[in-house]
Amino acid sequence: MRKCFTINPNRTPEEIKEYEEYLVKTNIYQGAEIFYPYQKTKHEQSLYKKAVKNFLKYDNFELVCHLPYGASCNLATYQNIEQTMELYEKAIVFAAGLECKKLTLHPGNLDGTLEREVALAVAASNIKELTKLANRYKMTVMIENLVGLQELCLDVKELMELIDLVDEPNIKLIIDCGHYHASKGSSKDLVALVKKVAPFIVHLHLSNNHGERDEHASLVGGGNIDFYSYFAALEEIGYKGLYCSEVLYNSYLDLIETAKQMDSFIPLRRQK
Repeated sequence: MRKCFTINPNRTPEEIKEYEEYLVKTNIYQGAEIFYPYQKTKHEQSLYKKAVKNFLKYDNFELVCHLPYGASCNLATYQNIEQTMELYEKAIVFAAGLECKKLTLHPGNLDGTLEREVALAVAASNIKELTKLANRYKMTVMIENLVGLQELCLDVKELMELIDLVDEPNIKLIIDCGHYHASKGSSKDLVALVKKVAPFIVHLHLSNNHGERDEHASLVGGGNIDFYSYFAALEEIGYKGLYCSEVLYNSYLDLIETAKQMDSFIPLRRQK
């Protein structure tokens, strides 16, 4: 299993140096998902980029970039779309500078101006343009399943509809088990989800919850997701990508514990 953790732009260079020392050098983690720090000052952006770029000197370590998200940069609307697209384009260039080959993308949400079907088509059109830009850098754009009823891509049907509408070779999926388990618009059956979209899964977000809201809780004891069945299903389809923890953490010590928890769910037949 190739493990991954997230690095929020609010983390200091000193903290990121600790991650390098205790998580990367030790090979406990083989990847990190970073963010485009557009809400930070130019100086802060430079410090963040320099700190995470140090990870690339380690063999077989992978950086993934989470693109901007939220109501202020919604791809499923005509409102302020020129500024939104410009922001995403800058984020893709930022990720290219860090040799990222995978980009996490939220497909957007309903803002009250469009019907759901129209909003999905608008999002697909905008995402298609972003995948074309990403393709210039040999990057894959990964659509993430979301959680709220006013967001897009809560279930298999809408995920695959968006993939079909975008219709580009570098459009894939990232499965967020916490989102799927907490969403009122999904079946919550992660095993069925994995089997239905298997050819498109290239990345994962891992966290736990109790099925009511996205808690980003501990994999063990933080909710009621059946990670044993979920990991077994991923093994069954031959998933080889990163297993990225989105569990909330304070320090690298919490991430070491999360890595141990991930290992505890590996199917027994693989441990023998």
